[in-house]
Amino acid sequence: MFKLFKAELKKIILRPSIFVMTAILAVVLIFAYGIFKPSERVSSKVEISDTTVSRVASKFFSTNSYYSKSDSLSVLESAQGILDLYKTKSDAFQEIVEAVDAVNSDAKQFIQHVKRLESNSDIQIGTVKKSRDLLLERIIALNNTYTSYNIELAENSYPRILIKVVDHNQIADRLSSLQKIVSADISSPNSYIVMKDALQEHNVAVSYNTEYEVDVTKLFDNIVEIELAPEKLDELKATYIDVATERLDVIETEINQFVVDNTTGDNQANNELLSKRNELNAMISKYYNTCTQVYDIINSQILALISANYTEEEFTSFYRFEDYNRYEFNQTQIKQDFLFTNAAFDYEYANPLSFGQSSNFAPNAYDFMYYTLELFSFIIIIYCVIIGSNMIAGEQSNGTLKLLAIRPYSRNKLLTSKILATSFFMIIFVTLSAIITFIAGVAIYGLESLPILMIFDASKAFVVSPLFMISIYILSLIVRIFVYICIAFAISTIFKSHVGATTISILCYFVTLIFAFFLADKPIFRFMPLNNIDFFKYLGGGTFVNSSGISLSNLFVSPILADTGFVFSLIMLAISVIVVLTTTYIVFNKRDIA
Repeated sequence: MFKLFKAELKKIILRPSIFVMTAILAVVLIFAYGIFKPSERVSSKVEISDTTVSRVASKFFSTNSYYSKSDSLSVLESAQGILDLYKTKSDAFQEIVEAVDAVNSDAKQFIQHVKRLESNSDIQIGTVKKSRDLLLERIIALNNTYTSYNIELAENSYPRILIKVVDHNQIADRLSSLQKIVSADISSPNSYIVMKDALQEHNVAVSYNTEYEVDVTKLFDNIVEIELAPEKLDELKATYIDVATERLDVIETEINQFVVDNTTGDNQANNELLSKRNELNAMISKYYNTCTQVYDIINSQILALISANYTEEEFTSFYRFEDYNRYEFNQTQIKQDFLFTNAAFDYEYANPLSFGQSSNFAPNAYDFMYYTLELFSFIIIIYCVIIGSNMIAGEQSNGTLKLLAIRPYSRNKLLTSKILATSFFMIIFVTLSAIITFIAGVAIYGLESLPILMIFDASKAFVVSPLFMISIYILSLIVRIFVYICIAFAISTIFKSHVGATTISILCYFVTLIFAFFLADKPIFRFMPLNNIDFFKYLGGGTFVNSSGISLSNLFVSPILADTGFVFSLIMLAISVIVVLTTTYIVFNKRDIA
């Protein structure tokens, strides 16, 4: 077995195409350097600029300065305001209900009056006109109420009612149509009858014998008022706002003591004075970020309570929550809880490595290494697919496989040695690529980095070194390429032509990229095996699919889809690899090699 492995590995290494691959990767490395422009990470640190410690302190304690104590506390008060908001009944919901009831009542009365007019009953035309005018006022009032709610919803992060996107889109059209019908010019008594018929055609009135049940607002039936348990809101206050208030008192005491100890040094040398001002600003930054941190947490916790009773698919059907991704949301919450529990802040940690984004506040070698290896993976996968697809079909075409088959080795050993040799070569190639990109990254950007706050599968937070994280990425990349190698071998055992095997294998890879670009927002895409081969995305740096569309980065990094996770992808991948390898061995053992 070992002899077969060495022989197969030697054949791969001696291929002239390796030199071509090396040259291509060198070109890609230069290309990566030219296009590597990661988006900048904005620091949440704050800084009050002034010449002395006492002046900085004065601005902090003033009432009209940005990042001042009062400015910070206003953010905390806003967090408390959110909790108070949900302790009361929704004005928006109540106003809409009342407006709907008014429209229904007046529409019913108007239709009854028109029916009497239609049957020549003794009714004054002026009465019908007043009834129509009142109905028009009610419809306009309902339209204005709903429009005001939409404006409030667009400007406010704290919805009080939930409404389906489909219903939301139809309500405006329905109200506009009703208003147009009822506001039509009246030229004769018959015009009222035409108006009544038009309302009936719009399902405004439903006839039951001689009685008319009027419902102009069936779409409003699906509006849900958000009601949160008061004890849950009190728990959030105790867990976050009260704890934050205690921390702020401690920080303020430290600031006061620092000012007392260092105000007399306002005439120190510039370097010493700058150092003191930086220390004070660090304390002020902690004060301000404690408040903003709690504000963000309260927002997240409120959304968690609202969405708790719905599946992800149900919740994304509501207006303004179309882009909700439970995995992304849970990941954010885990990070927020970790930071708050440890009295830490986002700017103290680097973000997980992510394609095209800087993990620190300036790019470093690890960012460049990750970015370049993702570009390299495109080339390496294609090359390994070509090698794998030629291992069976290619060697049968040139007769080499027949010579191996007549030797005292089982077919299982022959196939295993080829898969292992290809995989081992791939590992060597990836490792060398990693070393080269690391050296280039260090030379260009340096190694300076904060520790990385890694979120595993949106369930647990870990602080790791960037070297550890890039090592995990390399292992993940090896697994990803190995899956394509398995697919290439499976196709190679089916096709006798190495050209056909190579073509189909490469097509499988490109079809996967096309699916990732065009179908990533479709639920069925999560069940496609090749979307589940990238495990690195579950360490906190993954991208997410939403209704705004798919980005070009999906060509290199598969997005995290709704209702997926590490365990889901692991199961899907395990099943896929087992099926592919089992099929490969069965077909190869039954194959006519002659």
